[in-house]
Amino acid sequence: GYWRDTHIRVEGTSVYMLQMIFLTDWYYTTKEILLTKRFFPKIGHCGNSMVQVVASGPDSDWEAIHYAYFSAICQAKKSIYIETPYFIPDESLLKALNSAALSGVDVRIIFPKIADHKIVNTASYSYFSDILKSGGKVYLYTKGFIHSKVIIIDDKITSTGSANMDLRSFMLNFEINAFIYDKEVIDIMTKDFLEDMKNSEELKLEETEEFQTMIANAKRDILAQIAMRETLKAASVSEEEAAAYYEENKEQYKKGETVRAKHILTETEEKCAEILAAIEKNEKSFEDAAKEFS
Repeated sequence: GYWRDTHIRVEGTSVYMLQMIFLTDWYYTTKEILLTKRFFPKIGHCGNSMVQVVASGPDSDWEAIHYAYFSAICQAKKSIYIETPYFIPDESLLKALNSAALSGVDVRIIFPKIADHKIVNTASYSYFSDILKSGGKVYLYTKGFIHSKVIIIDDKITSTGSANMDLRSFMLNFEINAFIYDKEVIDIMTKDFLEDMKNSEELKLEETEEFQTMIANAKRDILAQIAMRETLKAASVSEEEAAAYYEENKEQYKKGETVRAKHILTETEEKCAEILAAIEKNEKSFEDAAKEFS
């Protein structure tokens, strides 16, 4: 289907930073040092746009792109426009976006309606609920799959690159973004964003409720799996034997009936039921319950 993405071509002295990042990554992987003048030829004047190249990854002590996003969002006065195929912010970014929306900043997020990773998509919707409640707006791109990673703050800053608006990009992956401080470029990015909005439909708060339920069910499923592993361990049943038993009884399993792998201990089953009931009544958090089986 249709693929929507955003790319830029960088010229001038900012390319030196791109080259430095590449050679640093090369050294990280191969332990070969290539820092010679041959890889940094003289570059003439190429324009007046100010471009800041920012990289982050597991080889750095600082989550540079994450910090830059947080700083930019906190400084927004008028608008924050975001395009991202995945939206799983940490608490600091989510609070920054919510605070901006609550203070009257125009917060808009364009996100794909067609998911390429269902689990990530479901998790993203759980965060959209907070964004919508604080006054922000979320638009689902319907023309195809939108893979753009763009943020525009007021008419002051825009950034695009490889980083998604998610924890994996900020904390685990090798990523690189360009932060551009040029009104002409920002105007182009904003025009593209508004054009993408025309090919999107606005997400309503009530539409996120089913995803909240799915997340809650997923937590229960995870807890049940943890409990089952502990049960199998106690009953001396291998995962292979349990998997074979599941294949024989998967229809009953899908209907919600109990699947027993050899001798499932009654005590463990009762403990699971007790914990799940406590979670349902908000008497126990999922995290605390999971620790009891860790």
